[in-house]
Amino acid sequence: TQVRDHLLDKGLAPATVTHCLAIVRQAFNKAASWSVWSGDNPTKQVDKPKIDNSKVRVLTPEEEVRLLTALREKSFTVYAMSLVSLYAGLRFDEIARLEWQSVHFAARRIQVVGRGDKIRSVPVCESLRRLFSRIKPIGAAPTDLIFPNAKGGVRRKLSATFPRVVKALGLNKGSDTRQRVDFNCLRHTFVARLASRGASLHMLKDLLGHADLQMVSRYSKWQPAKPELALKALEGLNTDMREYHR
Repeated sequence: TQVRDHLLDKGLAPATVTHCLAIVRQAFNKAASWSVWSGDNPTKQVDKPKIDNSKVRVLTPEEEVRLLTALREKSFTVYAMSLVSLYAGLRFDEIARLEWQSVHFAARRIQVVGRGDKIRSVPVCESLRRLFSRIKPIGAAPTDLIFPNAKGGVRRKLSATFPRVVKALGLNKGSDTRQRVDFNCLRHTFVARLASRGASLHMLKDLLGHADLQMVSRYSKWQPAKPELALKALEGLNTDMREYHR
């Protein structure tokens, strides 16, 4: 227990401390097999530190501008898909399967087919409305994909442009696994911003398409003591970006 606490006090990650304890356990087991140690392995009495592998990285407004600016210069499609994730909280596979009939301009909503083919409705902020209006081809059929691959089908993986841009910007320099910027970080940023502006966990659950509250409970730390109108606040946050996304 003292070894565990000492390592944690030194700032080692819980996973690293668990690995160190495993080495100590193996050492005692080997010593017992050599008959130089008798009795129970003392590590059996030590509780392992709790490991949280959930993603926690959220983009700052400055990082958002840098990332989107660079993506737009390299690939407008990757930029546009990133914007949809950042401002609507969609997963990559959900964005890849979006059809034009999914976007309801008058109602300012997107009908999203999520995991398990469950359908949910997500609000469209002004920045996204302008984006969809700009990229919708004249005469597009309702069932046409919004972001098809080169052959007109559904994209199966994210373009290498995204990780290359992230690397070039140094956004992951010195970051551990949970703090790394990846495409899913955009979705986390969307949720964290809503939570910080008063969105309830139930609202976040519905917007993200989760079956229960467990997956969104991590965002409770972002919630203010006094709830506000979260979606309206998010629209206000995007106001400064409208000219940029025009």
